[in-house]
Amino acid sequence: MTYADKAKAWVQNAPEADIHIGRFTLKFYFTASRDWCWCWDFKRWLTPDEYRGSPEHNYLDRILDGLDVSYYEIEFIDRLQEAMQAKPFNQGENYEI
Repeated sequence: MTYADKAKAWVQNAPEADIHIGRFTLKFYFTASRDWCWCWDFKRWLTPDEYRGSPEHNYLDRILDGLDVSYYEIEFIDRLQEAMQAKPFNQGENYEI
């Protein structure tokens, strides 16, 4: 196995996390960013069009605004889940941004 093959296998086995919010599931994954650093990102191409501007989208934006950790920190998903458990999404909420 070449080093290129090892690198590809390592990237393909990078951690992923499903974040469930109301009607939607966002698929986050650990990846290399364009800035050549590691970060958490989510697979936007798997998110339905209805997510954009939905109460779930606005809820997540509010949660992210309140976090003291960024996508570039390994513990980002853990802290996101903690914040969501502390303030769960309520179907009746409509966060206006």
